[in-house]
Amino acid sequence: MDKYCDIDTLKNLSDFWVNKKTKYLTENSVYYIDTNIIFNNLYYNKMNGLINLIDKQWECYYTKIYMDIKENGWNKKYPARIGIGNKKEIFVHGGNHRINLILNLNLKYIPCEFIFLNNYKPNNNTYTKEGKMFYPNGLLPKWNL
Repeated sequence: MDKYCDIDTLKNLSDFWVNKKTKYLTENSVYYIDTNIIFNNLYYNKMNGLINLIDKQWECYYTKIYMDIKENGWNKKYPARIGIGNKKEIFVHGGNHRINLILNLNLKYIPCEFIFLNNYKPNNNTYTKEGKMFYPNGLLPKWNL
């Protein structure tokens, strides 16, 4: 039986991790999350040029992945990773390229797993074309802003 994650579940995950230092759900277990929750509430690294490569029919590493997702859906063997930080961060920690690939595929749910982080800082600061920090709110979900 598939397990689903909604915004209330994400809030509980964060609350337990921030306030009780316990994991509300098991790490490495696969859950399904509505893609609209990701697109509308969580930070992920937006890669506008990625889908343009595929739209132009250029063969690249991601074309094969895109075609596989388009034909078969998101492979459960490679779930997206949602990071849950101890400072109320909730963000896409792994799977950013695939998240960008599915923007126009109308997938309703994708598999994900949760990882719990302490004092997380991105490996490198990411900036937009305009020179602004990509994660200006410390990776907080939009409901915490």
